[in-house]
Amino acid sequence: MDEQYLIRDIEIPCVYHDSNFISKSDADDYYETLRTTIPWQKTAKINRWVRLYQAVDDVDESTIETTTSDGDEDGSDEGTSGYTYKDAPPVEDDKNKDNNVIGAGYPELIQSIRQQCQDWYAAANPHCKQDDNIPSFNICLLNFYEDGQQRIGWHSDREEIGRTTPIISVSLGASRQFLLRSQTDGRNDRCSLNLTSGSVTVMEPICQIKYLHSVPKESDVVNGRINLTFRCK
Repeated sequence: MDEQYLIRDIEIPCVYHDSNFISKSDADDYYETLRTTIPWQKTAKINRWVRLYQAVDDVDESTIETTTSDGDEDGSDEGTSGYTYKDAPPVEDDKNKDNNVIGAGYPELIQSIRQQCQDWYAAANPHCKQDDNIPSFNICLLNFYEDGQQRIGWHSDREEIGRTTPIISVSLGASRQFLLRSQTDGRNDRCSLNLTSGSVTVMEPICQIKYLHSVPKESDVVNGRINLTFRCK
């Protein structure tokens, strides 16, 4: 990856961030469109609104993410519950909604953001000289945090479909803190990113093995934030 985007505050170079990925005006429009058109749902295991989309075919139950999604912001995982893709409501009923569905799953706006992500990743990654080397971000998990009271605790995204592809995440709406800490030396090897609206963050595969991440509570944040996390199946 292009080192201009590298987060240098952690020991292993595996996180990249671009605060100017999407213009402010477009980010505002994207946020409002997604907030008002996505059929958001909650489940018993999570404290945020979520939606899951897959670019081709309906969501495959073998696509699993295990996290400690409701951990305390101080890093305690007591009382947490595991979270899997199967906990996220499927997209199959959206085909009868007003959303313009692309292929079998992605609404038009999410398809557009996905393409922007793939183009950005290819431009920032010298190894992506051929189409075959560009990851196909064909799974998108959306999280809607209504305000700073909603958060996600310390976790790593353990993909049962493989750890050889990156995870790319787009933030829209209110700025929130994104915390990273080493799984073995969390006191010394850690950092905080300010995820502003329109920013993009990439975690390379090793990040899920070596680090945990979280979005803590922020009582002074009164507006909502939408996060789109794209993965490769």
